[in-house]
Amino acid sequence: MLHNSYGFGVGDVKDLTSLRQAMEGHEGVVHLASNPDIARAAVEPEIDFREGTLLTQNVVEAMRTSSAKRILYSSCSSVYGDLGDTEPNEDYGPLIPISTYGVGFPARFDNPPHSPKRELSCPE
Repeated sequence: MLHNSYGFGVGDVKDLTSLRQAMEGHEGVVHLASNPDIARAAVEPEIDFREGTLLTQNVVEAMRTSSAKRILYSSCSSVYGDLGDTEPNEDYGPLIPISTYGVGFPARFDNPPHSPKRELSCPE
């Protein structure tokens, strides 16, 4: 059941002005925007910068200038590497990423690199 204070929108995370406007009036953001094509990044690594780091920068910048001060940022299993049938938990390590996304993910936040799921607060 959805709480009546949740808001959902359709837009382009690359559009900082629209992103900021969409966040206004909300306390937090669920950030899921990233490059969905890990194989493409193997031959075009800059896509993970554009669709990962740059989009995250837009989300955090829009939060800085809006009422949204909390972020829930989720990762995918590529940060762990190819584990076969092993099902890792959040504290699994060592990390042996299989993509530039997996390598860059821990660097996007000042948190332990073995925690692919985290909640952070933005400074006021």
